[in-house]
Amino acid sequence: NEREAVKVLEKAQQQARLEKKLLRALVPTAVSERLARGDALIADSYCDATVLFIYVCDYTAMVLQHDTGPSIEWINRILARLDDAITHAPKSLTKVETFNNFLLVFSGVRDDAPGPPTGTGTRTLPGPGPANLKSSGTGCAHAEMCLGLALSMLHAVKEVERPDGKPTTLKVGLNSGPLAAGVIGSGSPRYSIFGDTVNTGSRMASSSLPCSFASPFIHMTQATYQRLDASFTAELGSMMRLQLAPRGEGMEIKGKGTMQTFSLHPLPADPPPLAASAAEPALFGCGGEEGLVLELPGRRRG
Repeated sequence: NEREAVKVLEKAQQQARLEKKLLRALVPTAVSERLARGDALIADSYCDATVLFIYVCDYTAMVLQHDTGPSIEWINRILARLDDAITHAPKSLTKVETFNNFLLVFSGVRDDAPGPPTGTGTRTLPGPGPANLKSSGTGCAHAEMCLGLALSMLHAVKEVERPDGKPTTLKVGLNSGPLAAGVIGSGSPRYSIFGDTVNTGSRMASSSLPCSFASPFIHMTQATYQRLDASFTAELGSMMRLQLAPRGEGMEIKGKGTMQTFSLHPLPADPPPLAASAAEPALFGCGGEEGLVLELPGRRRG
């Protein structure tokens, strides 16, 4: 009868919504829409892209040394906050996967795209009063967006304590270059990215130093360094007291040999003033509630 038909239709619609939700949890939204349209093969080439790897430090030690409950709660809090940072980032930044203690994000220009991302996205971080950090437009949008997201992620976990009560630290690595992306599998499809650009990005993170928002250390290849506009990094220096500089005179990277890499890290501390005013705010992290706005190229998430 009609009532039973309505129930069957409602159940089918509910099932379709659930399947759509699950698919979006497995692959990026734009890719899930292509699959829903019936695209049998998702295989994209990116002529230029930047990958961002985040490793949670001391993950194995925390799992082995502490009960399962606190360990799982800790890693879940971290990954939830990192996901939230991605949610508020420009749409052209795509989370590829999360596995155990690492997270992988990338942004880039597809071979068939008309051009790089345009428009402006923003990300708010605490700092000494409101300010705008802008790309000059001459740098590479995806590299600057990934660097901005890395800082946002460090900020997102700055108050998360490990099971032993110590602050959470991350290892951060960036690399830029061509890569391939596609959906692998049918029963449980996964969106993956491939290529030497990805492998080297992972090496940048694994060979980085544990860091936090208060003392960041973002490790990157020369390829990413060359895609960052000088005025963009200069504003990082003036507004966040950070500098981008070579990491020594080259270092041995597993599987790559000797590479000249670069890092974004705090500027040396200024010498203390002869007579500091009690009313003067600290340089970093204590002044103003409006926060520091990172204004990055690319469209903002809605």
